Formats: sequence, C-alpha cells, structure tokens
Amino acid sequence: MISIEKFLNMTLIKKYICAILTVSFFHYTGCYSHQQIQRSDVKTYLDENAKEEITIRTTDFKEYHFDRLMYAVRNDTVLGTGELLFFNSSVPFQGKIALDDIVEIRVKETDALGSIFTAIGILTIGVLTAVIASVAVETSN
Repeated sequence: MISIEKFLNMTLIKKYICAILTVSFFHYTGCYSHQQIQRSDVKTYLDENAKEEITIRTTDFKEYHFDRLMYAVRNDTVLGTGELLFFNSSVPFQGKIALDDIVEIRVKETDALGSIFTAIGILTIGVLTAVIASVAVETSN
C-alpha cells in the first residue's frame, strides 16, 4: 500500500510537469509567428521591414536565414550575411540572391502582447502550484 506522503509527492510531481508543459505551450503559441510574403510584394516588404529576421527559399530549393539588419535590398537583389540551411545544420553565407530566384520569404515576427500573456501565465501557474503544494502539505499533517 502506498503512503499518503508518497502519493502527495507523486501528485506534486505530476502538477509540476503539467505546469511546465502548459508554460511551454503558451510560449510556443504566443511569442512569435511566421508570415509568408508573396513574390510580387518581396521588394516592397524587404525595403520597409529590414529590421526583421527572415528565411528565404529559392527556386533551387535552398534556404537562407538572415538575422535582423544583416541584409539589404539593392536593385533586384538581396545582399546579406547569414546562413545557408540544410536538414540539421547550416553553413555561413555571404552573398546575394536575385529577387527573381526567391520563391518564399518567411518573416519571424515577435508578438509583444503574446509575450506579456505568457509571462502572466507563467506567474499564475507558479503561484497556483505553490498554493496547492502548501495546502497539500498542511492537510497531510
């Protein structure tokens, strides 16, 4: 037979695991998003939003990743320093990509409101877990 203390300890561990999974879910869904840009809007968008982190996929199925402020659009070319992405790795890239060769651009945008709600969710779950743990300990005594 399992003692009450062991049962309460197992229950608390399960609650901690649930809290961590919930926080992870909120972080995954709330803090950032990817936006796809159509080929006709590439030059305009890149000129206006050069401060965003981007990933470019070209007609030869290569993917390039550029951090913020590490690329610029000149005439019909994207110039920059970034990474050429492979399946599980990457190699440094410095060069240019013709706008006509670009199939897709993904822009990683941060969501400040989502981040605030994530922080509030983390704090709320932490406080609730602490309260439940303290009540469980008091009732076992």
